[in-house]
Amino acid sequence: MASVSSPDLGGNIGAGWKGIPDKRLDAMDELNVALPVLGMLVSSRLTDYCASGLTAAQIGMKHGINKRDVAVVLEQDLVACAKHFRFI
Repeated sequence: MASVSSPDLGGNIGAGWKGIPDKRLDAMDELNVALPVLGMLVSSRLTDYCASGLTAAQIGMKHGINKRDVAVVLEQDLVACAKHFRFI
């Protein structure tokens, strides 16, 4: 995600911009729209794994993830879940 602060201009004075450029605002708006969708993908994978008992191969096929990458993706999903619920 983009920082809302001004970029580091290496000490150059007068060469920077003030405020947030329109393109950056547009990107932040697009990200805010995408966040619920991205969250649904993580939730869906975790539900498949934890509640439905699908195998890694089944999860990979369902979500279009290479079979070799499913374990890494699920690990990141589980870590994000644990952090959200303050288990770690």
